Amino acid sequence: MKNNGSKAPIFETDDERSYFLTTLFKQTHIHHGGSFTPHVTPHVKKLLEVLEKEMSRTEIMEVLVLKDRKHLAQKYLKPAIDGGYIELIIPEKPTSRNQKYKRTERGKEIL
Repeated sequence: MKNNGSKAPIFETDDERSYFLTTLFKQTHIHHGGSFTPHVTPHVKKLLEVLEKEMSRTEIMEVLVLKDRKHLAQKYLKPAIDGGYIELIIPEKPTSRNQKYKRTERGKEIL
């Protein structure tokens, strides 16, 4: 998975071991003549362009002129976090009212 640019798989189970869940991530890079170019959706690219500093969800929605929090989460934030392009500044408290998002080094490379 690592060699093809995919995120590491996630393995989950409960204490009773009544289930086992594996999450595999698709390849996040497209191969071009010996180098890898990250592939991002237009939504994620737009988010990375406006995320010049740490910003809250509300600030991001204002800049992107979005009204639906669910749309922001599904089309912008989740894919950008899953791809390693942005990160939460308070990762241990993802629902904190003080939560903000910032570009990662990988996110900066996209631009």
